[in-house]
Amino acid sequence: TLVKRLMCAPDGDAETADAGTDDASVRDALAAAFGDALFGDATHGDALPRLGRFHKQKFFSVALPSVLARYRAAPTRNERLLLALCGALRHLPDAVVAQHAGALAPLVGAALRRPACAATTAAVEAVRALLATGSADAPCALVAAASDAQQLANALLGVAAGSAASVAARCAALVALVDVASAVPYRTIFPIRRKLLDALGRLLDDERRAVRREAARCRNTLFVLGQPVSD
Repeated sequence: TLVKRLMCAPDGDAETADAGTDDASVRDALAAAFGDALFGDATHGDALPRLGRFHKQKFFSVALPSVLARYRAAPTRNERLLLALCGALRHLPDAVVAQHAGALAPLVGAALRRPACAATTAAVEAVRALLATGSADAPCALVAAASDAQQLANALLGVAAGSAASVAARCAALVALVDVASAVPYRTIFPIRRKLLDALGRLLDDERRAVRREAARCRNTLFVLGQPVSD
């Protein structure tokens, strides 16, 4: 029922709009709660079903093709599907995420370019979930190409430096930026390293202590990248 409601016709479609119901706000709320409600470990009483581990994986694998098709048909009108997917990814095992990494990478990247999605912790944590599926020999699809990795780093920096995102999302973006820098060769980060360091330096004066702390950690990591290791 949640999936069907979330994927109903775009805003303004009288065909599926319920009388007296603000469909847009209802679907926005469902998108935001989709991952935690269906895939999280929190209990919801009798309001929502509690899915077992393998049921979660099967449900995600079955629902994903429909969600992807719906989003690709009208990306600008289905941003809430990005938010729903991002919320689900952080609750799934790495093996399940890795299985669909190729299809999910472009959507997670797109989520960071959409202000409404990038302002959420779920979008940033989805980046970390995908990065965790890669290795030094086989990086995940998000950072497989140098240009993609650089765009991702810039997008995460934009979330961290922006004012629209929550403090939790900004801190998560800085942690994810460390993950990106650690997941790719130094030559990939080098062209934008100075830009990143300058922006992170400005965040050291941020009014939120948590942001300052993560900015300092991220900046220190970028400083030592490419430095010779002494015995």
